[in-house]
Amino acid sequence: MYKISEVSESPNIADLLKRKVFDLVINIPTRKEYKESKEFTDGKLIRQATVKTGIPLIADIEVAIMTLQNILTVPKINTIS
Repeated sequence: MYKISEVSESPNIADLLKRKVFDLVINIPTRKEYKESKEFTDGKLIRQATVKTGIPLIADIEVAIMTLQNILTVPKINTIS
């Protein structure tokens, strides 16, 4: 998979976001990205594309940790085929 900024390469993250391959995206901005918010970093492009496609986005490290902990502790549902 190529970076979202590598638009001439395929598949890149934008392609997969458009196809809604992901159920959830966790993308945490760095402090440097906050300071240089006018620049379009790969992270910023991913977050924008995620929001545009309606895929849930977590951009906070504490929320990401809590969410992953909860996902790991939820009992799996047995399905009968």
